[in-house]
Amino acid sequence: MKYILLKFRPFLAPFVLTLIIFSIYFNPDFATYLALEAKPLNQQLWQIFTTHLVHLNTLHLFMNLAVFWILVVAFRQYVQGRLLMNVMLFSALFATLTSVILGSEYLFVGLSGVLHGVVVYVAFKMHEEHPWLARALLALLVLKLISDVIRADSSPIWLEAQVAYLTHIGGAIGGLIAVPSLKRKSKEALEILKNKTKKD
Repeated sequence: MKYILLKFRPFLAPFVLTLIIFSIYFNPDFATYLALEAKPLNQQLWQIFTTHLVHLNTLHLFMNLAVFWILVVAFRQYVQGRLLMNVMLFSALFATLTSVILGSEYLFVGLSGVLHGVVVYVAFKMHEEHPWLARALLALLVLKLISDVIRADSSPIWLEAQVAYLTHIGGAIGGLIAVPSLKRKSKEALEILKNKTKKD
C-alpha cells in the first residue's frame, strides 16, 4: 500500500487541481467570482490567479487539461507536487500582470498561459541532462508564441474568442523567473525523489 501511495504521490496535487477546474466549469456561477474583471487588480487579488482556472467551453477545458497532464506525466522528475504548484503560481501571476499592464486586457480565462510557464521551467531544469531536448522544447515554445502574436486578431472556431497571447508570453516569463526563485526547493524535491527511487 505504501509503495502504491509513493508512486501516485506526484499526481495528487494535479488530480486535486483537475477536480477543482472541473467543478468550476460545471458550476458557471463560480466564474463570476473567479474570473478577472475590468477593474483595478487591488480590488480582485485572488482573481489574479483563479481566472486561469475558468474555461470558455468544453474543448477549451479538455485541451488545456490534456496538455497539463502530458506535462505532469512526462516531466514529473523535474517538477511535481508543491514545486509544480509554485511554478504554476509564478506563471499565473506574471501571465495576469503582463496582460493587464502591457495590453490593458482583463477579460481572459484559461490555463494555457500557466502551462507556457511550466514548459519554460521544465526546459531550463532539464537542460543539464538533456540539452538538445531542452533547446528543442524552448524553440517550439518560441515558435508557438510567435504564431500567437501573428494570429492575435483571429478567433479559432474551437475557442470562440481571440487567443490571449499576452498571457502566454507572461506565463512563459513567470516560468523563467521561477527557475532561480525556486532553485533551492527544486533541488530538495529532486533529492527526495532520488532517495525514494533508490529505496524502491
